[in-house]
Amino acid sequence: MDNQKDLVLLDNVQFIYELSLAELELKSFGAEFKVTNGLRKFKILNKSEEIKNLIRKRGSYFKSIEGEFTDYFYIIQKKIKLVL
Repeated sequence: MDNQKDLVLLDNVQFIYELSLAELELKSFGAEFKVTNGLRKFKILNKSEEIKNLIRKRGSYFKSIEGEFTDYFYIIQKKIKLVL
């Protein structure tokens, strides 16, 4: 499987309840998915531009989709740098 086509969780998602919340978030966006790679990646089964944009712009548990970082990932990277 090509990793660039996956939806990847943020590195700091560590608990099973966070995985459940990520799944609920995907469902709220209308995404159908399959969890892969040791519960760290998702394969979006009904991928459309609308769903990809919702995840990229509004998702709060995901690092990247199709190799592109999400807006939330950029936000937390900026906050981490400010704290350091």
